[in-house]
Amino acid sequence: MALTIEDGTGVAGADSFNTVETCSAHAVAYFGASLTGSTADKEAALRRAWVFMAALDWLPGLWPTFGGAIPQPVKLAQSVFARAEFKAAGFLSPEIA
Repeated sequence: MALTIEDGTGVAGADSFNTVETCSAHAVAYFGASLTGSTADKEAALRRAWVFMAALDWLPGLWPTFGGAIPQPVKLAQSVFARAEFKAAGFLSPEIA
């Protein structure tokens, strides 16, 4: 299932700030190598990173539209979180004791 990209306008059903291609470009730029594996697995990691980011304590009015544009650091943060999730599914999940 293709990602629905939030562009800062409050896209209904959005589940990512980034495309797989953007996330892969970030991986090359910041980690020296693109992610290997299926597009579906990369999309799933981006969705898990999206859910993780949605649970963060954002400043009022900044989630999910950021006033009409998604700042580059937010997109990069999702890519970094997604990379961690892609490498180890569940990395961003809390441990419940």
